[in-house]
Amino acid sequence: MNAKPRTLSGFLPVISGLISLVLAASTEAATITWGTPVAVDINNASQVTNGVMIGQAFSGQASVMTVNGIVFNTDLPEITSTPNNETQGQWVGFGPQATDYAKLLSGGLFSLKDSAATITGLTAGKKYILQVFTAYSGSYPGGEQMQLGNSSDYSNGGVLMGNTCTNPTYVIGTFTADATSQSFHWRAAPGAGYSYLGAVQVRELGSVDKAIMNRGPAKEMPIPGETLLVKGCTAFLIVPAQGVASNSQPWVWYAPTLHGLPNQQEKWMFKKFLDAGIAVAGIDVGESYGSPAGRALFTAFYDELTARRGLSKTPCLLARSRGGLQLYNWAAEHPDAVAGVAGIYPVCDLRSYPGLAQACGAYGMTADELQVRLADHNPVDRLAPLAQAHIPIFHLHGDSDTVVPIEKNSGELAQRYRQLGGQMTLKVIKGQGHNVWEGWFTSQELVDFVIECSLTGPAGKPSPKGGK
Repeated sequence: MNAKPRTLSGFLPVISGLISLVLAASTEAATITWGTPVAVDINNASQVTNGVMIGQAFSGQASVMTVNGIVFNTDLPEITSTPNNETQGQWVGFGPQATDYAKLLSGGLFSLKDSAATITGLTAGKKYILQVFTAYSGSYPGGEQMQLGNSSDYSNGGVLMGNTCTNPTYVIGTFTADATSQSFHWRAAPGAGYSYLGAVQVRELGSVDKAIMNRGPAKEMPIPGETLLVKGCTAFLIVPAQGVASNSQPWVWYAPTLHGLPNQQEKWMFKKFLDAGIAVAGIDVGESYGSPAGRALFTAFYDELTARRGLSKTPCLLARSRGGLQLYNWAAEHPDAVAGVAGIYPVCDLRSYPGLAQACGAYGMTADELQVRLADHNPVDRLAPLAQAHIPIFHLHGDSDTVVPIEKNSGELAQRYRQLGGQMTLKVIKGQGHNVWEGWFTSQELVDFVIECSLTGPAGKPSPKGGK
């Protein structure tokens, strides 16, 4: 089951019998199908499954605790940790006072290299839900990323979690036990510092879970639309009131579609697109920073919309902030599948944001390795295919942006693109930075550009009605 994590609270009774977690070397077991990591809202009770809590030591304080109204069953032997390839720290339990996520996730283990965790007490042949949380301190500097995998090389169905400590995340995996134990691996992503494992819980997958999962993922959107799963990732599609025009429906591809995005700030422009007969869509591939893995998911999403849902082969791309890394890197490899590129303070250079030390984990490299291969993955270095395809570009960027400086991003991209013979408009917004100023999202110039590209295709050519 390749499903994105969703709310799984209030389901069937917890697993009977004793289940425990052992942090030690292990024998690989069944393959875990991981979903997509989701940001933890420390005030949202619905993010916790009603399962057996494992991975926290409660030192005999309480066998049951309630976190945001959800009961955790913790009547398990105390769990201790042994250093394992630079695995350090200790499980910390807070007993009945752990009434919210901030306290629940403030304890845990940190690790740099590979560590194995084994869940015991399972029943062979039964299906289980495994939920893994990163830790949360609320103040420790970000930058840490955790990889989860089915094996020590992380090549078999692994997943990259987001920043830990300051921005906790959780992910849900499903598996069918082929023995009485199940292992998974965790480590810090290459070049990302230490990873912090905050909590783990597991329970049997019941019929109610299956029914909920089969409904499809949940996604809040500024305008009602459809949510769908593509390769386990949540995507959205908002179509005009008149519906989809068969094999010719123009559309805007928005990124990033992370937790909370798009939001109400984009509502005005989205409505303008819909009124012009243009659909809006996007997919959440996590913090990919434009990596090859993220680009592959983008291709699967593109194929889903164009081959199976009748949308045009040449969408107009709309990149907000780090969505620039995602969309430009995909567009560089698919220039014939792009009508135009619009950007709102988009990131165009990995060195500028998030920096190679932060981005390298998503690429499965060290920072030094990514530096050597930067020309293969950095948007400002990959513009030639777009210029040769005569793809028009329009950016809005503030001259006071300190997060994604205009000089290193839109400014540099504009200079290089024009040198390659490309057509680009860069509108500099005086006195504005990387913020949610209303003018970013109510720009008539940007909307007109997107509508024209979506309806006419690149270089004023009609948008294709069928194949590329």
